[in-house]
Amino acid sequence: MAGKYKNKILIIIGGGLEQKKAYQIAKKNGAVIISTDINPQCPCATYADHFIKASTRDYKQTVSKLKQFFLTSKLKPDGVMTIANDVPLTVAHVAKFFGLPGISIEAAKILQRKDLMKELFAENNINTSKWIVTDVASEIKNFMLDKKKIVIKPLDGRGALGVYLLTNEDQIDSLLSKSLAISKENKVIVEEFTEGIQLSSESMILNGKVFTPTIAHRNYSRIKEFLPHIIEDGGDIPAPLNNQILSIIDEIILNISRSLDINNGIIKGDLILANTGEVFVVEVAGRLSGGLFASHQIPLTTGVDLVEAEINRSIGIEISPSELIPKFNKSSCIRYIFPQRGTIKDIKGLSKIYKIENVEHFEMFKNINDVCYKTKKHGDRLGYVLAVANNNRIAKESCLKALSEIEVIYG
Repeated sequence: MAGKYKNKILIIIGGGLEQKKAYQIAKKNGAVIISTDINPQCPCATYADHFIKASTRDYKQTVSKLKQFFLTSKLKPDGVMTIANDVPLTVAHVAKFFGLPGISIEAAKILQRKDLMKELFAENNINTSKWIVTDVASEIKNFMLDKKKIVIKPLDGRGALGVYLLTNEDQIDSLLSKSLAISKENKVIVEEFTEGIQLSSESMILNGKVFTPTIAHRNYSRIKEFLPHIIEDGGDIPAPLNNQILSIIDEIILNISRSLDINNGIIKGDLILANTGEVFVVEVAGRLSGGLFASHQIPLTTGVDLVEAEINRSIGIEISPSELIPKFNKSSCIRYIFPQRGTIKDIKGLSKIYKIENVEHFEMFKNINDVCYKTKKHGDRLGYVLAVANNNRIAKESCLKALSEIEVIYG
């Protein structure tokens, strides 16, 4: 297949549903795709020219198996990347071993560990919530004495698994043990909960300059339903921010990229515009985001395709700054479908979804006869609807109308 990636060999770490957009772009443009995933039947395996069975979280196994593959095949990789997969160490080690563009292993280690990330923020005068690392309940009780709400997270966790919002100390003992069980480090990070507008940013650092096409307002309006778990229900683009705040966010992201010595690459930010008016950084990642933010929402609302830009960067194709500047500004709303306990017996209303004006994407992650449980992490969600319109109100109305058509029958 002809295209700008013809004869380019691209390693994509992870073959899940949320990596699909990267595979599609690479395939469309003629790349030879090497996919790595622990599951040979993963959704993106069919897009790959070669599949390597390896855990995305095990960089030693991944490097070893890729080394063996390239020695045997006599091929040579041109790039490595991922999307919606929090495995910076794996990507960094693969890039270093094969001499490919990528972030340093030192930066990846910081991005993998929430405490190292917090220390980086402190060293560079970046606002972040008060925090401690511990595995002792009494230390958390002392930390909570002057705070209304705290958040407990596994030190090395991902995807909201083992993340809890606590409002009183009676919850500490049971929730600490659950969060510790998720952490390979057997530690948790405990943070003061900062009240304000929750934000998602996605920026490309290009030759030391920051480009942020848009910022999303994360939707936690249903958070009480899932407590003590903290579960996001999509979000809205654009977030209600003025130009001054947008500039401050760009300065913060640029500061973080410089402190990590990332001159070219993606910085994904979880931020809060606090009620005090200050911008706080919860955490950052050195890869493209999930939740359809990078893959769908940003290109549909701005015309900027950060997934394609990241593939270009990873295999050494020059990126023009004009590719990272919005061509238009639209609004989007994405909301999720959440499960009840039970076995799915039927799903009604699906044929009506795309007939609703402004609905751009819709997907169910589970099928009839699949068993569902109480939502404890983002991976438990059943599906989503994404609507795009000329303003936030219309986008939200269209999205919620589509959701109202879906009826999941349980047995």
